[in-house]
Amino acid sequence: MQSARKLSQGALLAILLLTGCAGPSIGYLQLQVLSKGMGSAEVSAALKQGPLEQTEVRSGGRTFSFQRYFMTSSVATDPYFLAYENDKLGYWGTVSEFRRHPDTVLTDAFNQAFAILSAPKK
Repeated sequence: MQSARKLSQGALLAILLLTGCAGPSIGYLQLQVLSKGMGSAEVSAALKQGPLEQTEVRSGGRTFSFQRYFMTSSVATDPYFLAYENDKLGYWGTVSEFRRHPDTVLTDAFNQAFAILSAPKK
């Protein structure tokens, strides 16, 4: 019993350390302050932090800016993205949510941005 307790304490510590290495993150409740049309500075102020990274890409004659955050839930920490067009927030979500979006131009732009933001840093 005691060895199982030590193992679970060790696993918990490892999870906390790994989550801490991920950098600042946002929680589900913070998303309630977001609404379409907000500017990027307004979003950063509402979330009380800026993005970890951002990039701009063009697709279908449109220019999008994508910001990457980490979303922390009770189970995991996952990448979370916000998409702007003309500095207006248009969509936000996880990788799978972006890839299911009905706007194929946005989805293509997201795939480009995801490749850039996920590339190993030099």
